[in-house]
Amino acid sequence: MNYFTSKQSYRCPFFKSPETCNCASCVNHRLMQESKEAVKRAEAKNFAGGGSIPSVSTVPEPTPIQETTQQKVARQRKNRIEETEKGWEKIQAAMFDLAWMQSPKTQSQSALWKALFTDDTPKEKQQLIKKANTHLNEPVREGEIVVIPTAEPRNTKEKEALSALQEEAKAASTELSKLSDEVLTTVNRHFEVLDHFANESLKQLEADGLPSDYYAYASLGVGVASATVQQHLQNINNVLLEINDLYAAQVAMASKTGGVNYGVFVAQRAELFKKLDGSFAGLSKRSIRLPLYTQVKRNLKLSTKSVIHNADEILESGFVKSLGKRIANVSIGASAAKGVYP
Repeated sequence: MNYFTSKQSYRCPFFKSPETCNCASCVNHRLMQESKEAVKRAEAKNFAGGGSIPSVSTVPEPTPIQETTQQKVARQRKNRIEETEKGWEKIQAAMFDLAWMQSPKTQSQSALWKALFTDDTPKEKQQLIKKANTHLNEPVREGEIVVIPTAEPRNTKEKEALSALQEEAKAASTELSKLSDEVLTTVNRHFEVLDHFANESLKQLEADGLPSDYYAYASLGVGVASATVQQHLQNINNVLLEINDLYAAQVAMASKTGGVNYGVFVAQRAELFKKLDGSFAGLSKRSIRLPLYTQVKRNLKLSTKSVIHNADEILESGFVKSLGKRIANVSIGASAAKGVYP
């Protein structure tokens, strides 16, 4: 007999009530009945529409959102623009362009490259830039010029431009490497003023022949910020003359009246000293604000914090023409002055 499919009702072997008898047979019978009921309840919940157990019935696929004609045109136009920009970036990255930056502080070469490059800067571009900067000191000193080409030069003009910028950078690195940390800080902090005085001195020496340890360049005798520096110096001179006139007037008054009006004198002197401080403060500030060359930064995927300029600022008629040789001459003069005035 198949006990699993039999329809025969259960009977206690001891002729007792199966619901209350504690014999092994009755106990097993009750457990089997409870299990069957539990299975039935679970099946009922599973196939019920609103049950807590998810239904296995087929879920209809969502209806795709239909694009309007206007949306489709806008999407296609956006895709075309993105593809065009990607293509143009590839073309620009392959073209030769030339830029530069100055090391903002004294740091190791590895720290310099880490700050300049990003994870998106192509490895071959990183190697190209490093190869163009064999002039850099280790560590790289504050103010050194970093040459940034975007590709290998392909013609004579491009090769000459790269060579000229490297020559400027090498001159600066050579002389900056000889400075003490104290003099290096002074040269970078007051470069425009020192460049003005260096050019004034070299202009006077040029007639007799430039000393062999100085660097010659086309605009020798004209500082990078001559007009601004000259104006600040003139302001300082004017204020000093005013202070001298104030003292002279008080001495003249004292000789006539037998005394000095100290209240008025002190107030006027304080006002003149305030003007003098302002002129000195203006003299110590950098007046040149070079335009950034964002195209190279974007094409090479360089750090957004890097300050990149066009090479024309140094090589052509830019704001800091012959910057490398200017830095070199200022460094030579500052080093010599340090030797004379310890």
